[in-house]
Amino acid sequence: MASRRLTGLKNLQPNVSEERIFEARIAIQLNAGQVIYSRQLNRLYFHDSIDKRIAPTIKSVLSGLGKRVEIEPILIDEHRFIAVGHKLSVEPEAFVAVRTALRLVGVELGLGDVEIIRRAGL
Repeated sequence: MASRRLTGLKNLQPNVSEERIFEARIAIQLNAGQVIYSRQLNRLYFHDSIDKRIAPTIKSVLSGLGKRVEIEPILIDEHRFIAVGHKLSVEPEAFVAVRTALRLVGVELGLGDVEIIRRAGL
């Protein structure tokens, strides 16, 4: 599948980074219990479901691998007040373990340049 680059968007939104536009698009697509992994940015985006399994699973796996876990809110408005979901950096090698653990708690993996993972039944 071809890479989904956000070419030209910086020209439409002066002073807004391509990464922030990408994150706003990701945040709009996130549903409860969904995880999206960007291989291009090595970043995991998620919106935990009501049972709160995703964040603890990610923290547990990365801590077990000796990785630093810094989960940040996805801030999408101009003033950076509106938070929709969460994000964190995850190297590809660590993502393999995170993906496996998420599958074990009922999360399915989609394919593509931006991998989409959805909780079973949602």
